[in-house]
Amino acid sequence: MLKKVLVQVHVLPFMEEEQVEEMNNEAGARVEIKDLDTGLDHELTLRMWTGSRCYVLNDNWRESFVRRRKLNAGDEIWMYWDRYNLCFFFTVRGRLLNFSGNGNSSL
Repeated sequence: MLKKVLVQVHVLPFMEEEQVEEMNNEAGARVEIKDLDTGLDHELTLRMWTGSRCYVLNDNWRESFVRRRKLNAGDEIWMYWDRYNLCFFFTVRGRLLNFSGNGNSSL
């Protein structure tokens, strides 16, 4: 989920007019997301989720990013809209440490 105000300030003003129009209907707009860590490109749909007043990335977010990159709750990701390349850039900035196991972990 992406906060509505952040998308309205940092993404929509720099999108092509056609993409913004698509954002205003239920279909959403196809956007490219470049994974800076792996060099892979993905295409997902960015749309307004009216019930929560935020934007969401659909069409394989879970498979393309969460599962493939083994993301967990608490991991820090970073995304920004590149207004020159008209795409999002994505990277994993930090991972939540998990010390599960036999209980013998120490710092």
